[in-house]
Amino acid sequence: MRSPASSAGRAVTGTSPCATARRSSAASCSRARTGASRRPPRTACKSSRSDGPRCGKRRGSSASPFWSCSRRKPLPGYAQRIAVITSPDAAALTDIVAVVERRWPVAELLVVPTRVQGDGAEAEICAAFRAIGRIAGLDVVIVGRGGGSKEDLWTFNSERVARAVAAAPVPVISAVGHETDVTLCDLVADYRAATPSAAAAAATPDRAEVLDHLAQVGARLGRAVAGRVDLAGQRVERSLDRLAGTMTLRVERHRHRLAALSGRLDALSPLKILERGYALARDAEDRLLTRVAQFPPGLAFRLRVSDGEVRARVAGP
Repeated sequence: MRSPASSAGRAVTGTSPCATARRSSAASCSRARTGASRRPPRTACKSSRSDGPRCGKRRGSSASPFWSCSRRKPLPGYAQRIAVITSPDAAALTDIVAVVERRWPVAELLVVPTRVQGDGAEAEICAAFRAIGRIAGLDVVIVGRGGGSKEDLWTFNSERVARAVAAAPVPVISAVGHETDVTLCDLVADYRAATPSAAAAAATPDRAEVLDHLAQVGARLGRAVAGRVDLAGQRVERSLDRLAGTMTLRVERHRHRLAALSGRLDALSPLKILERGYALARDAEDRLLTRVAQFPPGLAFRLRVSDGEVRARVAGP
């Protein structure tokens, strides 16, 4: 069976299968909870109950890797495909679907139907765990059922089921029975939830919190971009000021140089010489007359002075 589901965010109060009633135990593990906005990977080593065994080594047994907190896989931050191993008629499945659809609608919920008690339940649960290993892109598995007597829950105390849970390639969340019930499946799973609803909340982030986090990130990004744009604008303004100052200085230098060259050119101008009292004589053919021999008696010529020309004629001897 396969049903789409959804839910996003993880502000869940679920507990891990590793817990201890001894406050003095140095091996007890704790799980730091953070807001769904950051969604760091979570390992499951905290329990609100006082009757759970310690992490690492169970009383009366050898140090099995099943009980070690170090082998537990962190839960995904934003699960896209979630498998649920439970009875298709169980109320637990209804609770899981409702929570996932409310919290993280983009997630896909894959239901692997099995019996959860009675003859054949143990084999079906083990087969279901083998089947999830062939599901591509699977992020997390929820295994569980509602409450019942110890005999009803005994399937989840099977060593075969415990080994199947431990061998799962993806993180496993166990939600078997009520909060006061403890099974081997709870202890071996990567994370223990008190109820199926808590298991669904542990597997998914809260959509509202994710959207709020994205809004905050967008606002910070906008402020950062605006700050960079403002800084770039200030740099451009300073560059333009420096460019304008440089251009003004160069224009002023060229102006002074041009004034100096203009003064030198004026000093060499013939008009300046004429202003000092000199005159230029030209005949009717506009030839410059510079010698006395060029002025025969009766010759008509023009005399150029500083402010114009004067017509003249050479008088007789």
